[in-house]
Amino acid sequence: MEDRLLQLAEVEGLISCKKTKIYQLIQVGKFPAPIMVGAGRARRWSHRQVQDWIADQIKQQAAQG
Repeated sequence: MEDRLLQLAEVEGLISCKKTKIYQLIQVGKFPAPIMVGAGRARRWSHRQVQDWIADQIKQQAAQG
């Protein structure tokens, strides 16, 4: 499966969180860190990693009942 890179706005839409919450989750190791592209000027997220994170969240919710 081919991966693609997502911009912050796309990530916000996928996980229903805003920038501040996303960066808080990254800081505590609970969300994938972005990949720096364009000489470090732009941050992008792996679509595959974000989808894996979403799947993990669903599994955790199901386990909690």
